[in-house]
Amino acid sequence: MPGLTLRPQSTDSGVRLVDRRVLAHFGFTDHALARFAQRAGIHGDSRRDIEPILRDLLLIEGTWTAQPPHWALSRKPADTYLQIGTWMCLLGRSDTYRGRGHYSIVTAINGPAHNDWANALKHGYIHLPPPPPRFEPSRPRVTWRDSLQIARQRPEANTGTLQLLLQVHRRRRAEGRDAHAHARARHARALADYRRARISARDTHIQRAGVAR
Repeated sequence: MPGLTLRPQSTDSGVRLVDRRVLAHFGFTDHALARFAQRAGIHGDSRRDIEPILRDLLLIEGTWTAQPPHWALSRKPADTYLQIGTWMCLLGRSDTYRGRGHYSIVTAINGPAHNDWANALKHGYIHLPPPPPRFEPSRPRVTWRDSLQIARQRPEANTGTLQLLLQVHRRRRAEGRDAHAHARARHARALADYRRARISARDTHIQRAGVAR
């Protein structure tokens, strides 16, 4: 919303829950995304991998505040702050390029060293577990060349290589289909568990923050 100035101090507690309307006014520098990934202990090679994870986490456990939390030991100046639970603080500066009321997150800090996502979850600093992979596992690739190498190593290879090759290849394809089906089922269960965890974590965050939706 061009020209709209949102203010974090919209309640008596001085903080505002992050929602899509708030988050639309924030961008992230490459450095901030890299720092988040490093401190969270997640793997990602690009903005496309990391930014969706960070934005979703902010929607579930984020608050917007004009002051940093007491545990955010940083002397870097900032115009505003996004906080993830009681785990991580993101420092924002006014983004004049995008317009009034927009901010750019420039870095991330999260208190003590080695305080990654798993540690934060364990100690209750946040309540949302790391997300499962976004995409279903791919089907294992079964090549004739690999099947031929396996067939040649079998003791009975000299008695009928072609027939043995067909048997080996069919068996490998069947095993690959079974493994892929099990992997897809595990992925589907992980996604369902994560959806439930998102709802639970959001409710816990609202109660702990003590602010209105």
